[in-house]
Amino acid sequence: MSDKGGVYVLDEPTTGLHLADVAHLLGLLDWRVDSGHDGGRIVFAGRPADLVAARSTLTGEHPAAYVGT
Repeated sequence: MSDKGGVYVLDEPTTGLHLADVAHLLGLLDWRVDSGHDGGRIVFAGRPADLVAARSTLTGEHPAAYVGT
């Protein structure tokens, strides 16, 4: 996953991972698209750090709590 130019579609990618593995995975992901509750529309697209800073979706709130922002 660390090679450049790949596209990965992940659904619940951190389920069952150790917290250290979650941190490593988040470090590998450069761009995030969030479809929000029940999907159907894009509610955020951007870098994970911007998602955490915005806390505009449930997906943004959870990592924000994890990193303590």
